[in-house]
Amino acid sequence: PQSEVTDSSLKTALNAAAGKLPTSSDSASWTSYEYYIEGSVSDYMWYIDVTYGNNAYRGVYFTSYRPWNMESSSSVNNSVQDDSGYYTGSVYWFKFEPIKWRILEEENGTATLLCEMIIDSQNFSLSTNNYEYSMIRAWLNETFYNTAFNDGQKAIINTVTVDNSARSTNPDNNATYWNSGNNQYACDDTNDKVWLLSEQEVTRAAYEFDTGTGSSTTRYKKSTNYAHCQGVCIHAAGGSYDGNSCWWLRSPKYDSNISEIIVYTDGKLLQQGASVYDTGGGVVPAVKITL
Repeated sequence: PQSEVTDSSLKTALNAAAGKLPTSSDSASWTSYEYYIEGSVSDYMWYIDVTYGNNAYRGVYFTSYRPWNMESSSSVNNSVQDDSGYYTGSVYWFKFEPIKWRILEEENGTATLLCEMIIDSQNFSLSTNNYEYSMIRAWLNETFYNTAFNDGQKAIINTVTVDNSARSTNPDNNATYWNSGNNQYACDDTNDKVWLLSEQEVTRAAYEFDTGTGSSTTRYKKSTNYAHCQGVCIHAAGGSYDGNSCWWLRSPKYDSNISEIIVYTDGKLLQQGASVYDTGGGVVPAVKITL
């Protein structure tokens, strides 16, 4: 799901197809996202998928705001959903659409692809910045993988050994740092269908990214309407990166077990990191396909 449905007649028809609205005691035909409030899962935000005509749509409904941090309370002060125009007590509909991908690399009959837009907003983990055991890795390889791809598409998606070494957590043009030091929170390599990019990869000239860690238009990312409704953070202060969103990398911060490197709205790699409990980080999946 990506673009928001704005046609009033279509929204009326979709609301009728969805039927009874969910509550905390009765989800009806809806599915709870099982998002967190104050550190505990709470049923306050749901979705339902409906086919109408030749298209599929996802309805989203919530009775409390999704907090910007999974350990925070729910309020307009702790959420950015209302800042993006999404409010409690209303149903919002989003159309399922093909994902646009950027080709990062082609070699040996395969292509590595990166999602062109931020397609969702998820917290990184429940506890630490270990990517191997993170919630976001599980979400990518289960929820996203099974929602975004049909059987034919899955057949050409490769399982990739993802580099999670200390080298991957440092810029591509800085070999000195990782040779002389070490990121103690680097984890074992993982075998994945879908993954997040690392700090080394988003500074890789071969992927057409700027090699520095400072502000860079090569790392700008916009987010879908659906990601806005999920609570992704959006820069709204004007300037050249107005409307850009932050997005997660899989690289842990070297001196904190609960901080993860993210790409900020100006394309800079935020070295102080973001808390793994933050829910406003955008998700930008990568895959490798057989051509």
